[in-house]
Order: sequence, then C-alpha cells, then structure tokens
Amino acid sequence: VRGKVSLKADEYLEKIQSRVKRMVAMIDGILAYSQVEQDLSGQQRTIDVGKLLHNVLDLLALPADVSVEIMPEMPTLEVNPVKLSQVFSNLIGNAAKYRNPEHCKIVIKWQNKASFFEFSVSDNGPGISPQYHDKVFGVFQTFNSNPEVESSGVGLAIVKKIIEARGGSITLESTLGEGASFRFLWPKEAVNTSEGQ
Repeated sequence: VRGKVSLKADEYLEKIQSRVKRMVAMIDGILAYSQVEQDLSGQQRTIDVGKLLHNVLDLLALPADVSVEIMPEMPTLEVNPVKLSQVFSNLIGNAAKYRNPEHCKIVIKWQNKASFFEFSVSDNGPGISPQYHDKVFGVFQTFNSNPEVESSGVGLAIVKKIIEARGGSITLESTLGEGASFRFLWPKEAVNTSEGQ
C-alpha cells in the first residue's frame, strides 16, 4: 500500500511541477507581451541582420537534428536589435520546437520590397492547417497535440505585436503536413522617436 501511495504522490507532484512551469511561462509571456511597445525606439543602432541571426542561433542552442540555412548578404538595418532578435528567436524557436521528427530544416531569406525588407522563416515541419492561420497569432493559442512540448501560447502574439508596432506586418503560409513559412515586413527606416513609438 505504501508503494502505491508513494507512486501516486510522485505522479501528483510531477503534474503540479509541470503546471507550475506552464503558469510561470504564461506569466512571463504576458509580461513580455505587455512590454513590447516600451523601449521600441530606444537603443537603436546599425546592425547586420546576418550577424544578429548568428547571435540568435548561439543563444537558442538548437538540437543537433536542426539545421538552419541563412541566405547570404542579409541587409543592414537601423533598429533596436533586441526587438528584431526577439522576432527571429520566437520564429526559429517555434520551428525547432514543432519540428519534423526525422530532420528539421529551417531556411531564413529576405527580399527588398520598396520601403520594407521582407524576411521569411520557413521549415519542413508538420505545418498548420489554413483554418488556424489567423488564430496562431492570438494570445494563448497553441495548436500542438504533443503534451511534452511546453508552450505559453504567447510567442507569436509577441512577434506580431513587435512587427506591427514598427509599421510592418506578418503572414503565415502553410499546409498541414508540408511545413510552414512565416513572412514579415520590417520597415527600412528607423522608428521616429519623436512620435513616441
């Protein structure tokens, strides 16, 4: 009887720990979401997006089965590097988290689009059904059926808020079973601090 009680207690403790971790992740996510517009124009400097991406990858420390291909000659931007790093970190991190179990390939590209640069983060993962394309950017929206994958459901909402606060936009192109591609427009011009953005 003692053995059964001990096993049951261990099981309950594991569930409690898992729920506490999720709650902490949600609270952290809410705080990050609420602070997006703070300091958006502060600490702007000229950065090479290619170097920024390599720094993001170093910090993410992705698993060995994840390969990332970065298009050469990434542009240079006058930007708050923390915010752009946050965008790329969330998009790359999501691609790695919900990856193809055999091998995950992430490709990052860019295009010149008038007053914007268009960046894309694409993967060969399980994809997202078109009916959820708008919903993935909502707060607390997760569409992952694997209970072992921890998610606060705030990451893409933060990404969208950062990009839109800059005057850009983000879209998702994906079909279930055929990977996903997140494309976002980032203005070439620096945020005007006199406008209080």
